[in-house]
Amino acid sequence: MKKLILINGLKRSGKDYTTDLIKEYIKKEHNQKTQTFSFASPIKEIASELFQISLEDLDDYKNDSDLYGIEIKAYPNNQPSATIKYLDFRTILQRLGSEAIKPIFGDDVWAVKAIQKVQESEDEWNIISDFRFISEFKEAKRSGELNGFDVITINIFNDELPSPDAHASETELKDKDFKFDFVINNTGQPNIDDLVQDIVENLRARIIS
Repeated sequence: MKKLILINGLKRSGKDYTTDLIKEYIKKEHNQKTQTFSFASPIKEIASELFQISLEDLDDYKNDSDLYGIEIKAYPNNQPSATIKYLDFRTILQRLGSEAIKPIFGDDVWAVKAIQKVQESEDEWNIISDFRFISEFKEAKRSGELNGFDVITINIFNDELPSPDAHASETELKDKDFKFDFVINNTGQPNIDDLVQDIVENLRARIIS
């Protein structure tokens, strides 16, 4: 049965690292490929076009808010320009995806796009490593029940990270006490290879049995 793994965690908690471990283990031990998708991909594509920067640069800018951001200026008649506000790229993506577009097209707009790609995947293992909202889980479960694939959730946490910002993309699942299928403690960057391998084998056994 096709599987969709939804990975959640705060920024810099280790979501992409865990995704890579899962993919490497499945390839090495079971000779299977893993497709990866993202709920935020369309948002990034819109921002990339809007600001005329590459997706690679956008990711760099988003991940280093101390160095990169947007300065909004006013140009009053016959007066020097004045800065109105500074915004970092992470905030821009958050507000574009949630506050700007979801009220118009619905809370599940990004989830529907991503899950459609999962449906089209021919691989058994599929991962989305930026799971942040209840609406994303609901769309995944709805589609999984209709199209016959299993949905698994993993939370990565790291107690050494600074407090998250107050945006819903960082807090919603915790605030609503979402129950994950698996939790990985990445505090102190331990070796989590064995945990990842156990999760994969657990999922394989679940399907076989």
